[in-house]
Amino acid sequence: MKQVMCSCALISGDGANDVSMIQVADVGVGISGQEGMQAVMASDFALPRFRYLQKLLLVHGHWCYSRLANMILFFFYKNAMFVLLIFWYQFYCGFSGSAMIDQWYLIFFNLMFSAFPQLVTGTLDKDVSAETLQQLPQLYVNGQNSEEYKPYMFWMNMIDAFYQSLVCFFIPYFAYADSDVDLFTWGTPITTLALLTILVHLGIETKTWVRT
Repeated sequence: MKQVMCSCALISGDGANDVSMIQVADVGVGISGQEGMQAVMASDFALPRFRYLQKLLLVHGHWCYSRLANMILFFFYKNAMFVLLIFWYQFYCGFSGSAMIDQWYLIFFNLMFSAFPQLVTGTLDKDVSAETLQQLPQLYVNGQNSEEYKPYMFWMNMIDAFYQSLVCFFIPYFAYADSDVDLFTWGTPITTLALLTILVHLGIETKTWVRT
């Protein structure tokens, strides 16, 4: 039996006698070898050799944490911004709960327009190259210390959503102030401007462009 345990409750094993430990661990890694496939079938990740455990932790573990942290922050940001657009309109409709955005835009804005780009970056974004992560194993400590998901980062994203929603709402509002356009014709530029702002924000936050 071979096993590796760390502070994040990661356990790896290569035999049937390791199955119970793998199942109770936060992350279980099964090694396929001469002792059979029981450990692999009970694990979260399967590796053919123990030597690949280093890359799994230092490279893919780091990337996974970085992607998840940034994806969660972005989803909070984009949803808060979109809701705030409708909130500002409530001051002009007597808080009736109506929206100036077409129902199809309301459905697809979060379902597709702003979700797919983030799912791509949440799957493929790499803040540091694999070579650098293996050469500098101390970078793994960033995930253990939650360096990319601090409370102040959440509130910074909420502040971004607040003032960006103000800009996206009131630019079309003042542009159409003296016109006789209908409600949805006025709401469409607001939606478009908000979507472009969210995508630019995502592009700035994507670390692949500047990775080392």
